[in-house]
Amino acid sequence: MRRVDALRAVAGAASAAVAPRAAYAQAAPPALRVAATANDTYAQAYYAEALGAFAKAGLAVEIQTFTAGGPVTSAVASGAADIGIAGAPTIAAASLHGIPFQFIACGGLYTADHPATGLVVASDGPIRTAKDLEGQDVAVGAIKDGNWLAASAWIDAHGGDSAKVRFVELPFAEMGAAIKRGTIASGTIPEPSQTRALKSGDLRVLGHHFDVFGQRIMIGGWFARAEWIGANAALARRYAGVMVQMARFGNAHPAESAPLLAAVSKIDDDTMRTMIRCQYGESLTPGSFQRQLDLGVMYRVLDRAVNASDLIAKI
Repeated sequence: MRRVDALRAVAGAASAAVAPRAAYAQAAPPALRVAATANDTYAQAYYAEALGAFAKAGLAVEIQTFTAGGPVTSAVASGAADIGIAGAPTIAAASLHGIPFQFIACGGLYTADHPATGLVVASDGPIRTAKDLEGQDVAVGAIKDGNWLAASAWIDAHGGDSAKVRFVELPFAEMGAAIKRGTIASGTIPEPSQTRALKSGDLRVLGHHFDVFGQRIMIGGWFARAEWIGANAALARRYAGVMVQMARFGNAHPAESAPLLAAVSKIDDDTMRTMIRCQYGESLTPGSFQRQLDLGVMYRVLDRAVNASDLIAKI
């Protein structure tokens, strides 16, 4: 009970960061089904729920929590969810294959000064350069996902040949232990798994592979099916507005957001205090993910070139 009371107190104090209640009609608020994963990068929806921001915007939101990004996109594609969050290469690939997704708001960012993911290797192991990864097993969340794309491009940009690397799929939380056992040579580990993996000192970061995308890029954005957006433009705008509010809250109030995140993600207090926290995009621009799409074509994640602006809904 003390934990619940503390979270409510934090939410009450932080709610000043949320825009005032808008004047909406007295009709029951529209129901929105939102698919997300309970991690720092995609936490805006959970902050909005805890702070009452959805209700203040006249929205009734049901958050469906998934453990990975694949089920999120599947839920939105099938109509089981109205809005989800995913990376730009995933949304572009779906659109090219007849599932017209569009972004309505920015999610988490990767920034060079807050590198919340990295290529991790053993501290005393033989891997010292990108070339040393040739012939080795490198773990990613999924083949041809954003981590795979970034790792491949980073290896090639730093003197290695990604075509000679054996990429394997592994849950992020398991990568650190696998490196220590010698099962894999490296893993693309994001927070909070990165902080947990590095805690013992047995592992280190070889490089920040997301740097190949740019110094400030969108890791994931809130998206929906284009036909749903067309039929529900007002709802999409309202949801996007709340996500911008929560981006500002998360960026300005990391201490206040920490217990809200811990409540849904089950991140332990020690990791929460030491992990690199995510920054959020307060605007959605083509430049924040065009480089990912260009590299996606180069590495055959995408069949053809995609203009980032075409993936942003005009709402």
